[in-house]
Amino acid sequence: MDTSRFISSFISNLIVIPAAALCVLPMWNQRRFKSKKTMALPIVFLLIFLPFVSFFDALLNLGYNGSTPAVIIFCFAAFYRFFKTDLSKAICVFTMSCVFMSFAANISNGYDSIINPSSNINQFSIRASIFQTIISFVLVAVLAYPLHKYGCKLIDNFHAKEVYYLDSVISGIFIVFNLSIIPRKYETLHVNKVYVAFWSVLVTLFVLYLLLCIAFYFMIATIMVAAEEKNRNQLLKMQENIYIKQKAYLEETARQRHDFKHMIRTLSMLASEDDFEGIKKFIEEYSSNMPENNIKNFTKNIASNAILNHYMEIARKDDIRLTWEIDIPTLTRIPDVALCCIIGNILENAILACRDVPQTDRFID
Repeated sequence: MDTSRFISSFISNLIVIPAAALCVLPMWNQRRFKSKKTMALPIVFLLIFLPFVSFFDALLNLGYNGSTPAVIIFCFAAFYRFFKTDLSKAICVFTMSCVFMSFAANISNGYDSIINPSSNINQFSIRASIFQTIISFVLVAVLAYPLHKYGCKLIDNFHAKEVYYLDSVISGIFIVFNLSIIPRKYETLHVNKVYVAFWSVLVTLFVLYLLLCIAFYFMIATIMVAAEEKNRNQLLKMQENIYIKQKAYLEETARQRHDFKHMIRTLSMLASEDDFEGIKKFIEEYSSNMPENNIKNFTKNIASNAILNHYMEIARKDDIRLTWEIDIPTLTRIPDVALCCIIGNILENAILACRDVPQTDRFID
């Protein structure tokens, strides 16, 4: 086994560590394990896995990127195991990390062609391997903050699988581009203006991919804001309906209170005449004319109470019996809009299901 080949391969494979960091940063809130375990387990896995891969790479003389497919498969399987997100998000984040690391690799290829102009890609030098590791860690340092802050926001709140798969396809195209411009023989870069063309294409692709990532974030952020605004407007409309009913009830009871003194005079006159049957009949008529308050206070959480009353009214019109036990704190970690979306979806699905059964069998417990 060629020792220098093993060392070069091992150092080159260290690029997997910053690649793993790029994967972890936007997925931090989706981890299956505690923070320390999430950080320690991948490092232990890579420190065992990378020497093993480098050994076979040097032993079999696989050449540049010879072991890369195996590394990618094993690393993705481990990455997907560490986080509880769905497959579309995992592929999207993983391919994004691969794109950035492919740029770091091609920058290192360009550097290797400078220090070893007569060499080729299959003789990737140790100096270039060290340079690649440094560049990849610098790239992670630059991207760490935006990936963690804005990446977590997207992964945690946006769940359209089709969009994540589409983004993965775009990332895959950039990976193919980066693979296609790898200089197989460094001497070709020093012919005419090929070297300038190589760096121009590499920088252009890198800037373009950054711009696409930024555009992707703002596009998804706009969609999320629009969806949240729609839910908020729906909630406000429900609250308005409840308010109108409550206002009508208060106006009616105010009129009843105004007439209360007349009722007292009438009862006083009937009592002075010992007309107990008249008193009884008058009270029964007055009670039957009292307004009925259809607004119930299920919870002190105003938003939740509004949506519960809204679906209670719908259930009543559909002759659906309700047995509810509501216990929602006034203050909760869940935003009112999100909480009302959850309650609304549950009750709407339940009411739709009740409409498919005989009227006498309709109930929500």
